[in-house]
Amino acid sequence: MVLRLDLCRHARVAILQGGSIIRGRLMTRIVLAALVLLNCTAFASEVFAQAGQTVNPVPITPPSINTTTLTCQINCDTQAMNCQNSCVPTTAAVTANPAAGAGSGACNLSCTTQQLVCKQRC
Repeated sequence: MVLRLDLCRHARVAILQGGSIIRGRLMTRIVLAALVLLNCTAFASEVFAQAGQTVNPVPITPPSINTTTLTCQINCDTQAMNCQNSCVPTTAAVTANPAAGAGSGACNLSCTTQQLVCKQRC
């Protein structure tokens, strides 16, 4: 590609290998470049204007705890754990009757059901 500046018509002429001529108006390119620079300066001024600003943080409010409900739920959990502990057969009972350990699933389910019903009342 060979470039040549035509001063009479203020246009840049590029002569390609195939012989075709591409003309670009110099003034159009200057105006486009000026618009790009203008947009860049406007954007930069907005960015710099925001750089000096401080943002106040959102105040964090501590969560409120309803002690009555919390105490009720803790009591339900304690009752459920005591119930489930009673479902575990002792070693002596399992040794005497191996089928004694098989019924603990229904017992655990009953304890969990009681726990859920208790928590729904809280």
